[in-house]
Amino acid sequence: MKTKYIDLNPNRIELPSFNFKKNDPEKLARLKIVIKNRGQVIPIQIYELENGTYQLISGSKILQCLIELEVDKVTCYNHGKISLNEAKRIALETDLQNYETDHVGLAEMIEDLVMHYQVYDLSLTIPLSQDDFITYTNYLKFDWYGEEKMMEERTKRSVAKKKKKAANRDRKPSSSNPSFISINVESIMNELINS
Repeated sequence: MKTKYIDLNPNRIELPSFNFKKNDPEKLARLKIVIKNRGQVIPIQIYELENGTYQLISGSKILQCLIELEVDKVTCYNHGKISLNEAKRIALETDLQNYETDHVGLAEMIEDLVMHYQVYDLSLTIPLSQDDFITYTNYLKFDWYGEEKMMEERTKRSVAKKKKKAANRDRKPSSSNPSFISINVESIMNELINS
């Protein structure tokens, strides 16, 4: 069978025997609000078992929200008849693709959003606290270029201090200093051998 998108009643989809994502009631509540307001915008992934039933590969939290919201159709990407191990591999390939956050880009988006929406409302559906929203709006006000220059200057001063200490450590004491007696081991050894 070719893989394709299909709509199914959520009760026709069996939960998998595998799951590596932790339950987080707060995130689940946010997801439920998003799905209630926007509908299902991300399809879940399923595969077909030999007996003609379907089993979930990825999207258990979405499916849980859709069932709780009593939605009668779920949009699914059907991988067809594949093995359990292939289903596990697909789950890991798709669900473990986490990318590092570009905090400047995120701050720019948040700055635009807080001009049009209440921070409280945003925090209901976006996994950031109200304090996080305020922090990100202040993020762009900080003089990052000036801070970078200041750090460069601190580093230069620190390196210069270390070089000066190393030079002082390596400098041989002056023989004009009466509190220091200079001993040349090599010349003493030569005198002992020659005598």
